Parts: sequence; structure tokens; C-alpha cells
Amino acid sequence: MRSSMSRLFALLFCTIALHSITPLTQAGPLGVSGDSLLVVRVGNGINLLSANAAAVSILEINRATGALIQTIDLPTSGASAFTLAGNDRTEGTLSAVGSTAGGNALFTLAGYNANALSANVASGTSTRLAGRLDLSGTFASFGMGTAFSGISVKGAATTTAGNVFWVTGNSGNNGGLQYRNAVGTVTNIGSSDTPNPNQLRQVQVHDTNLFVAGAGATPGRAIFDVGGGLPTGGSPTFTNANTINLGGKEYNSFFFTRVGTGTTWTPPGSADTGYDTLYAVNSNAGTVEKWNFNGTSWEAKGTIVASSGAFINVTGVTIGSNVNLYLTTSEAVWRGTDTTGFGSSFTGTSFSTLVTAGTNYAFRGIAIVPEPGSLALCGFAVAGFAGYFARRRKSNILPQ
Repeated sequence: MRSSMSRLFALLFCTIALHSITPLTQAGPLGVSGDSLLVVRVGNGINLLSANAAAVSILEINRATGALIQTIDLPTSGASAFTLAGNDRTEGTLSAVGSTAGGNALFTLAGYNANALSANVASGTSTRLAGRLDLSGTFASFGMGTAFSGISVKGAATTTAGNVFWVTGNSGNNGGLQYRNAVGTVTNIGSSDTPNPNQLRQVQVHDTNLFVAGAGATPGRAIFDVGGGLPTGGSPTFTNANTINLGGKEYNSFFFTRVGTGTTWTPPGSADTGYDTLYAVNSNAGTVEKWNFNGTSWEAKGTIVASSGAFINVTGVTIGSNVNLYLTTSEAVWRGTDTTGFGSSFTGTSFSTLVTAGTNYAFRGIAIVPEPGSLALCGFAVAGFAGYFARRRKSNILPQ
């Protein structure tokens, strides 16, 4: 990892080279300070959170101290509006894809093209959106046509190209899992059981695999690989990682990693994922579960309950055999380290509060911010000093 000094030098060099351009007031591109997190926050700090549409902000915070680095406020009105239901803690999951190698790390979430405070936004007919944020701080949203009309939309994922999207939500009205191609055509992806899987939550793209969290009876309550690839339609097989539980559990968010040295998970029809460890949030109970792949199947390795509130989203960073976990409840961001390694239960792990949401605010999704390289920093400086701050607070709704 680059030192803070080298990152500072890179930015300083670019600033000197562009001395004739005066930067606008802004916090800068993502990841410049290193070791940071993105957290989705809903609310305006004034109005009580309800089923009405709420303002959405994406906070960048230091993942060691919780200190605020910057706030990116998404548009709250007009053609660029991007909002979420204020009281639905299962909306606003945040997924990440890409790395710093090409400066192409992207973060995605789903929402509504509805003005803030619009009544009962999830049951309304406003266009559902896939939102995309890049490392420069530029945010754009992409219309999903009539998909998810009248029902709650939950999550979005994209590839490193950032021009296609998989979006999840409740079943019915072209819900479940939908694919939006590069020209804006939206296609339903059914499971082998039903054309509109019910209660799909976070969705993630990992290389050539698509994973979703299941929170309903169909295709089940587990974390799934979808079709052993990146399906764009049809009825692919949903292969569960952890054990399917048909009652009680609602998986909302997940984090895959590798901790051991043995066999890693290869879903049917898929390449080896490289993962042997899964952390999955059961939002119904507000717990995070640990699972290990033993070479044949996944085994449960303990559950942690939040000491206050209920866990809803998770991400992490793996260092050797230790996994630093970051979780959200509606009220706070929590941090803890699983030091038990592969094959052992992490029930003794404790979590501490990193930052709280505040009155009339609530947290939702969470993701790790990678550190951009020096050349990427220079490019961001050029864009920033040319006025990217104006762009980063706008959203462009592309073809429906």
C-alpha cells in the first residue's frame, strides 16, 4: 500500500502542474487519504424517516477512526433525483467492483427517480434506477424502464466497464433479478423455479460470477451463485453457498474472501471463485454468520449478534488469516476483527462502534474504497480542477 506521503506528493505534483486552475470547493476524489469506507446514508436530519422517499448521501469515512472524509449528496429532485425509502433498511445495499490497477473501481446501488418526501415511494411507479459512483467522485444513474414498478428495489451491480447492470428487488412487476444492457434494454432473469425470484437483496459481480442474497422462499434463503457466470436472461440455476434456510432467515448482504490454504468454491458450470470463507448478514435476526468451504460443502462457523441495533450490511478486508469486518446497523457503522482463521468459530469476536448516523438519519450499504495509484490521482486532479465537483452532484438518467 502506498504511503500517505506518496499520495500527497502525487496530488501536489499535479496541483503545481495545473497552477493556473483554481479548484472549486470540494473534498476530492475517493480513496486519496487511504483506508476508507463508503457508507450509504438516508435522511436529511430534519424529517422523520418513513415510507416516503428520503435523501441519499454517500459518506466516505476513515475505516480506522470513523472520521468523515467527504459527503456526496445525491440529487433530491427533478429528472436527476435519486432517493430511497426512508424506513426500509434492506434497500440501499452498496456493491463494489474493480481495482486500482486501471483506476476503474466502481460502486453501485439501486434507488428511485422520485423527489425527496414523495409518499410511499416503494409502492409508487417512479422509474427505478441503477446508480454508479466512480473513484473520481462522479455519480450517474441509469433507468430500469418499468422494472420493479410498485415494489421495492434493493441492489445493483455492474462490471468493471460500468455500462451494464444487474438489479434486484422484490418479486412481481418484473422484479426479482433484472439485467440492463449497454443500450438500456431491460431483461428479466428468472430462476429455474420462478420467473421472478422473490426477495433478492444485495447483488455482486466478482470477475465472471454473479452472486445474490436470497431473503425469500424462492429460490431460497442463502447466498447464491447465479448460473455460473454473468447471465443476461433466461432461467439460470441458483446454486447456494451456505445452507438454504426456508424459514426465519433473510440474507441481505455478504462478503466472500479466502482465509485458508485448501480447496476453494467452484459452483457448477463456473470457474473457481477463489473463495473459502463467507460472511453473511441475516437481517431478520440482525446477525452476521461465518461460513467455511470444506472442499465439498459450506459449514457454519458461528454467529455474532450486534450489541446494539441489528446488522444489515457487511464488507471486509483480509490480512493474512485475519478478517477486518465492517458492518452497518441503521444507527451505526461497526468494526471488528475475526482472528480465528479458517475452520474456527468466530463467536468470541467483538465489534465496536466506528461512527453513528445521527438524529433522523440511517445507514444502509457499505463498501471498501481501494487506493488509487499516483497516475489516477493526477487524472482526478485534472478533472477536479476543471470542475468535476459540479458534475459529481448531478445524476444523468440514461435511456429507459
